[in-house]
Amino acid sequence: MTRTTRRKLLKGAGAIAAVSALGMPPIRDAKAAKLGPRDATSRMNMGVALLQLGNDGRSEQAFLAALAINPALAAAHVNLAEIYRRREDWPRAAGHLNMALRIVPNQASYWASFAEALDHLDRLGPALAAYSRATQIAPGAWPVALAAGDMATRRGRLREAVRFYALALKAN
Repeated sequence: MTRTTRRKLLKGAGAIAAVSALGMPPIRDAKAAKLGPRDATSRMNMGVALLQLGNDGRSEQAFLAALAINPALAAAHVNLAEIYRRREDWPRAAGHLNMALRIVPNQASYWASFAEALDHLDRLGPALAAYSRATQIAPGAWPVALAAGDMATRRGRLREAVRFYALALKAN
């Protein structure tokens, strides 16, 4: 690896993520705490890097540490929800998405993810409402409307399915 590549990694990905990407020994939590014990954003960024490396366990710890410092980091809640979605831990995924939506209520992708979690929890009415909110925020997001239509069809709610499919066709 060239010196320029190494420098770009260290600058662009953050030092903690770059250390892992360069194959260096991992930084232990105590060292990370010395770097910025009250820096929630750094902990969240470390969690993102760990998540991208496929280390769900350590990324979960980093996101929880970030939220302990700053519970209003919507992205940390969303990333935790993604970890729980992968584990099919739908109650925890829904809980963190709900928290993210309280912080950032006009993010269509958060509403769509929340709808998916609610669907898996057999909460059809709230799931359809969440999909409706997502399509109101982002009317051109046809994949969201299509997913909503598919869910409504699976659940036998054909009138809602037709409405969502019409939105998908209109946006596409």
